[in-house]
Amino acid sequence: MSASLIRSRATVTHAIDRHRWNEITDGAVLQEDGAIVEIGTYQDPNVTVVGSGYEVMLPGFVNGHHISD
Repeated sequence: MSASLIRSRATVTHAIDRHRWNEITDGAVLQEDGAIVEIGTYQDPNVTVVGSGYEVMLPGFVNGHHISD
């Protein structure tokens, strides 16, 4: 089982509205075999850490204005 922890200064989990968002300070995302297992604050893990803790992590964006063929 391959696991790693992606660390960030701030993890934006979702938008509340156009001007506000939910943010986890000193956030981390634990993934195992490409699936997200847990999202929360950073704690010293027993797995490989990706990121220095100075980045901002954003969710994937979807462009709902284009239709794929």
